[in-house]
Amino acid sequence: MKHHILLLSTLLLYFNAHGVFGQETNIFSTSFEIYPIMILKTELGFPLIIGEGETVFLNSFTYLQIFEENMHYGFANENRNIAESIYSFAYNFTWLQQLAENCMLVLGTGVEIASTYEVEVSTSSVLINTLAGIIFFTENNDYYGFGLTYTIGVLIPIPYFNFKFNLTDNIRLHGILPEYLTIGFIPHENLELALKAEMISLNYIGNTDKYSVENPLISLINIWGGVSITINLFEYLFFGIEGGYSVYRSASLIQTNDKQSTNLENALILRFFLTIGLK
Repeated sequence: MKHHILLLSTLLLYFNAHGVFGQETNIFSTSFEIYPIMILKTELGFPLIIGEGETVFLNSFTYLQIFEENMHYGFANENRNIAESIYSFAYNFTWLQQLAENCMLVLGTGVEIASTYEVEVSTSSVLINTLAGIIFFTENNDYYGFGLTYTIGVLIPIPYFNFKFNLTDNIRLHGILPEYLTIGFIPHENLELALKAEMISLNYIGNTDKYSVENPLISLINIWGGVSITINLFEYLFFGIEGGYSVYRSASLIQTNDKQSTNLENALILRFFLTIGLK
């Protein structure tokens, strides 16, 4: 499994992952998506801030599990009803270095191992990701940046643009393009209501018995839009719920010289998340 912009989730542990309630640094977050399939994702970050913040080193660990996914996507064999639980473990390291008073350089690397683990884990299950970019800060505490991400041996470099802008005192626009875009309204200091659009891309090594291909690489894409509600329960604790509708879902079986794809039925999405942040 891979996210097209895997290291950007690490960046957001430092740069206000949900864009609400100021500029907190998230050191722990977990989410549980219960529909259309059950997905558990947990992230843990350890920021090391040197001096007045001129240099920041961030280590983060991510665990993701998709529970008993029994979709066959139309290109499985006669064993298409075999259920697959998908597990992903990732480590990311990000270095942020101040170049000027309002500018920081961002460099990152990460490794991810993803598979059903019903077959022997090999080098094909390991993904190495890199990131390079720059971030600019404005006088009113907004920021914007851009750069490139690259998964070694798998993808061409992918450009990204990340930002957070305070449009008014209680309306904020934030996102990482092309991964997600959110516009949030804050009617109360402990509440954010938001509209959100997100693209989720997951790749994993499937079960050979199910696809008749050695180390089959399955690629899933889900684009959805909906609403998000985030509540500041205590000083450092945030709870939220997201719901919406998928507008595009697809699955592909990727081989060396071949790619089989199929469109999946669109579906409702429901997700809960919990975050611990330091301000």
